[in-house]
Amino acid sequence: KSEDEEWIAKLLIRYINIAVDNAPEMDEFELAQSHFQMLAGVCVEFCVVTKRLDLLFGPIFRRFHSVGFLSVYLDVLEPYILNDKLDYVAPEVMAHFVEHCRATNGIATVERCLLHMDVSIMDFDSILTLLRAN
Repeated sequence: KSEDEEWIAKLLIRYINIAVDNAPEMDEFELAQSHFQMLAGVCVEFCVVTKRLDLLFGPIFRRFHSVGFLSVYLDVLEPYILNDKLDYVAPEVMAHFVEHCRATNGIATVERCLLHMDVSIMDFDSILTLLRAN
């Protein structure tokens, strides 16, 4: 990765930290939800366009998880998968994605997403285990 790419990646992480630190309070849940949807959209778009899935499934995933807005992050991934802009999801994130879909809109969402993913680079045994469990 070039120096410029690394500089931009660091800038994104700084942006996330600033946005999280200045997010609306939880007593204004709808406003906070909207704030994190916008933030997730920016993060996913950046990482998909720049092919920085290491950031998307590493520090960005962990940050959304740590502040309790993982469901927002997972919801934003779905259209990117269904529109063939994202054909891989890291195993840990996929486990959360499957569980989130099961709890919200059904396992059929996961099945639709899998049709758009490159399963040759995924841990297919883990995916089957997750689907069987749900």
